Amino acid sequence: MEIEMSVPIKKTCDLSLHLINTRNPQPEQVTICEKAFRFWHKSWSQTFSKLGVEKSGTLPADDFLDREVIALFADQEPVALFFANRFDISRDSIIGHSYFKNYPKETIEELRNKNFKEVMVLTYMTVHENWRTKDTDIPMPDLLFSLAMMCFWESGLENLIGYIRKDKSFFQSFYRHGAIKISETNAYNVPVDFCYLTRDTSQLSPLPGVMESTKSLWKKMKEGKEPLLQAALLSS
Repeated sequence: MEIEMSVPIKKTCDLSLHLINTRNPQPEQVTICEKAFRFWHKSWSQTFSKLGVEKSGTLPADDFLDREVIALFADQEPVALFFANRFDISRDSIIGHSYFKNYPKETIEELRNKNFKEVMVLTYMTVHENWRTKDTDIPMPDLLFSLAMMCFWESGLENLIGYIRKDKSFFQSFYRHGAIKISETNAYNVPVDFCYLTRDTSQLSPLPGVMESTKSLWKKMKEGKEPLLQAALLSS
């Protein structure tokens, strides 16, 4: 009779937090930046393939560059990340950016009617298959979103926008952080919600343990106790 060995639950507080400018990483961050790129590229190439999305035969590095990465590493290997960027959506040329190709025209108009100008944008949530919710002490999507909120609050911006797949349960995490729905449609062959947050509505996840882990990782990063953490997110 075989006895199944239980796998220890991974502790997210043991991870290291890295904030990386992908276009111009600090010299000491180049190695981890390239690791983050390979992790993201492999994960999303597989995702787009499963979704039946044509990405011109390959996922371009353009989707990685010119963004900031909020990345979590275990033993110097990436296990989860999020991209952040900032756009002035009052400019028509910015709305022509590839990021906005899935936004309904009415959604852009509604954001502009709310007087949204420069906003933070979150994209490409990525979690390693060995760091899914069942394997960790707290849900990784909630931890990533909460870390993104910390970055948002320090960015000096007043609003954050994004859209998120509804075919995965982690979309609920966006709402736990104060997201307000504007519209819904399909993007990349799956249903998505378009949402925004403000500095007043945004919050850290209320799920047990997430706030504590978020603040612990952020504190270690700010105090420089983790190596290679010198980049400033969304620097002007």
